[in-house]
Amino acid sequence: MAIASADLVVFTHIGSYMSLNLWRDLLRYKHENQRWVFSTIESAIYVRGLLPPWNLRNETYDFADTYLSHTDVTTVYGSYQPFQIGKPKRLWNDTEHLAGKKRVISWTASHCETLQWNRHGFVHDLEKLLSVDTYGKCGKLSICSATWEANCSLKFDNLMKTYKFGLALENSCCKEYITEKFWNMLSLGTVPVVIGPPLEGLVKLAPPNSFIHADQFESMDKMAEYLLYLDGNDTAYKEYFTWKREGQILQDTIPEHYKRAVSDGTICQLMKRLQEDSVSASEKGVPRTPFNVYSSSWEDTCVSCGRHRWLKKYEYPPDHKHKSSSLWA
Repeated sequence: MAIASADLVVFTHIGSYMSLNLWRDLLRYKHENQRWVFSTIESAIYVRGLLPPWNLRNETYDFADTYLSHTDVTTVYGSYQPFQIGKPKRLWNDTEHLAGKKRVISWTASHCETLQWNRHGFVHDLEKLLSVDTYGKCGKLSICSATWEANCSLKFDNLMKTYKFGLALENSCCKEYITEKFWNMLSLGTVPVVIGPPLEGLVKLAPPNSFIHADQFESMDKMAEYLLYLDGNDTAYKEYFTWKREGQILQDTIPEHYKRAVSDGTICQLMKRLQEDSVSASEKGVPRTPFNVYSSSWEDTCVSCGRHRWLKKYEYPPDHKHKSSSLWA
């Protein structure tokens, strides 16, 4: 088998569990200098298919390529890059930007049910306090007559630009897990209203004063009240775009992002890591350190969706029975 001669073996995009026998068969081909890579752009809650049996946890993965900044390779959906000091700042026209904002808030999702929390229920409750335009499989409105319609993506972007706010509700509440939902809104000039990564972590990764986090509020009523206040106060709303003069959003397209695990750039980073690992083993006598997917550095990175009780009530109990077998995104 080709795996027997490989220096690196990348495990990625595996949706269902592999059997114990399959893991054991693959391990028979793993030689002393070969390294296995745990690679995912999904949260720890959604990649159970990549987990080896517990008793093989220290024999399988050596490196990790995830969205977390502490893993060997970090693959993110997007990032904020401040402009270099001394470089001309971007011209940003607040008046022109605001003139295009004809709508208040939207939510778009391709999957209604999620594993960790009831985001559809959250939107349902928010709709009792303010009008939310909902799109996608879970929504009441449509943008394109069919997903394959020509220029559908452009139509979607142009429509989203007309909203002041967008609900950026991640399928999981995990540290540093920020998907295209969030970064797209920033790029399009919409203020994200977030449930997902903890507030204190998101502040370090996002542009300054660029988003609203649900956990900043004592209740849903208070959050809705604040959104309506911003809708009626142009000066306060404009403050969420000051960062546009100071930096920019960097992000791949979705097809590019899903190919990132096997892209030249990622493989080069992993090969460099392999070389470093080999040097440490041969010259310094440092033993191999496995990447344990059951350790706190991975398993415990998914946390509660908020500190406040009103947010915690949307989290599913451990014994919750899901209706759908398709729970991605």
